[in-house]
Amino acid sequence: KDSISDYSTGCGNGFTFAGGSPDGLDEAIRRAMKLYQEKDRWSELVRHIMGIDFSWKHSAVDYEEVYSELVDL
Repeated sequence: KDSISDYSTGCGNGFTFAGGSPDGLDEAIRRAMKLYQEKDRWSELVRHIMGIDFSWKHSAVDYEEVYSELVDL
């Protein structure tokens, strides 16, 4: 949940589902399979994902921002 955002938002990097239900998982898989059939859009998603920095260096900045906000509460 902290590293994947749903592709349906237009800028996501994967397929998510809420609640952990089998139906939710099934629906997410169906959306992924449907997008896979659209080769241009699928390739666009793959290129987008490959360009994302998932390193701890990047993540550490995000966590530092969260912790800073908590300290200010």
